[in-house]
Amino acid sequence: MAEGYHLGRLGGTGYCRAGAGPALVLIHGVGMHAGFWAPQMAAFASRWDVVAYDTLGHGSSALPPQAPTLEDYAAQLLALLDGLGLARVSLVGHSMGALVALEFALAHPERVRAVVPMNAVYCRTP
Repeated sequence: MAEGYHLGRLGGTGYCRAGAGPALVLIHGVGMHAGFWAPQMAAFASRWDVVAYDTLGHGSSALPPQAPTLEDYAAQLLALLDGLGLARVSLVGHSMGALVALEFALAHPERVRAVVPMNAVYCRTP
């Protein structure tokens, strides 16, 4: 990642953070990692506090002992937001990341400003 980016780990979750402003969280799809979002982070960091993170079993985030469910992915996101002190966020999710964003928004509507699901899949079991 480029200069001005903060790479971190929080509770076993790897993440990248850049910029300042309203919080924008980018959630990748299956087989990808936070680095997938590097071009978008560069574009949005001038106006947003952008966070991209590695979902369970991807990039630098550990895979839990049992196959994760959408609820597990949403719980991971909740723990990350709490750890980073982000009370309310906009979510952008690609593919399975879109399902995670939607699951999180349904479970925690008070924490979500907006959801942008991109290329969401239907009835996928992670």
